[in-house]
Amino acid sequence: MSEELNTSSPAEEKAPIKRFLKHQQSAIEETGKAVASLLPREFREHTNRAVEEGVAGWKALFKGVRVEVERSADRVANFGRAEGPIEGQSKVKVDVE
Repeated sequence: MSEELNTSSPAEEKAPIKRFLKHQQSAIEETGKAVASLLPREFREHTNRAVEEGVAGWKALFKGVRVEVERSADRVANFGRAEGPIEGQSKVKVDVE
């Protein structure tokens, strides 16, 4: 490591923050690998599948919310137009005596 500090080019000297961040990123990645190596393979597989299922659930929820918001926006945009009633509404004939 001391050799790396002594053999820096002018471009590297201008970007010490970038070098620092690169080293920090590498350190975090290696720490993650070290922790993962302590856990059994089967545990990691089940954990990964659980995370994937959780993500899939959130995606389904957000997609459903988006569809409902779009549907509501269409209803509001079409409210009062002469084209016909809003979905779910119907005309009722009333006899007046």
